[in-house]
Amino acid sequence: MKGGYGNGPNYRFRLINAFLKEASKTLNPKEILEVNSLKDIIKHGVPRQVYVFPLAENVREYLHGIDKKPVYFNYPFEELANYWRERYLLPRSMRNNQWVEWKKETIIKEWEEILER
Repeated sequence: MKGGYGNGPNYRFRLINAFLKEASKTLNPKEILEVNSLKDIIKHGVPRQVYVFPLAENVREYLHGIDKKPVYFNYPFEELANYWRERYLLPRSMRNNQWVEWKKETIIKEWEEILER
């Protein structure tokens, strides 16, 4: 599977930016699109999210350099998965329901196209 640089959202934003720059030579995209700045067009507005879940009993001591090695919890996978589902997955699925429109066939087709690259 080809991934990495040049295949993600940032690539699309750069492509849109290049198009707008070129279009600006003959048109007024800001006027046409009714925006104050062309930069407003390429902002997705989704803040980066970071989730923290301590996996060691001595996480603070380890991060502060007091302990040299972390003492990991030994949670069963099912317990971790249930915690993630209840804490993050279900609340997010209620706030953003775009996943409802996903179609299995479309996802499979998109992955096949990605794997062919």
